[in-house]
Amino acid sequence: MKRTVAGLDRFVSAILGLALVVGGLLVIGWCAEIAFVRDLFERADQEWYSSAPEQDWWGWALAAAMVGGIALGGWLLVANVRPNRAGELELTTGVAIGTATVDTGQLAGAIAATLSRAPEVVEANGTAVDDRGGRTVRITVTAKPDVPLEHLRRLAEDARADIARAIETDELATQFFVHYLPVDEPD
Repeated sequence: MKRTVAGLDRFVSAILGLALVVGGLLVIGWCAEIAFVRDLFERADQEWYSSAPEQDWWGWALAAAMVGGIALGGWLLVANVRPNRAGELELTTGVAIGTATVDTGQLAGAIAATLSRAPEVVEANGTAVDDRGGRTVRITVTAKPDVPLEHLRRLAEDARADIARAIETDELATQFFVHYLPVDEPD
């Protein structure tokens, strides 16, 4: 998730949460017969609220609120569901001849393929994502239930060392997730 999307999600959640808290406190204040809340509701023009749906602008206001809500919700949905691929990483070689890049998705796939060749590993998958401005390679390893976690940790450290040798930079973070297969129970 990109930083702008995460910030917008937090902003929208904060506004909606604040509105719901204030509304809830007003309802609780009304039920608890708190004088301030009762005075606040008594100052409201009841006639206006009862006649508003009969006005010409009411339908247009509802339509505008609906279109705005659908547009904002759709945009937030697309922004959050869209894959945040890390893309290519430019490698610095220290030589002024040219530049070299590596596709982080292919690098993640290669590391996963290497890990899946280990006999203890049933399967390994790799992806590269842009997580709040930082590029991250995520490797998910599915292992047999009798494999010690320490052994899988050593495999992950070896894979991380391979990545460090390949790109020679710390611009790419790595995450390893381990899933164990369920233990077969004897009959």
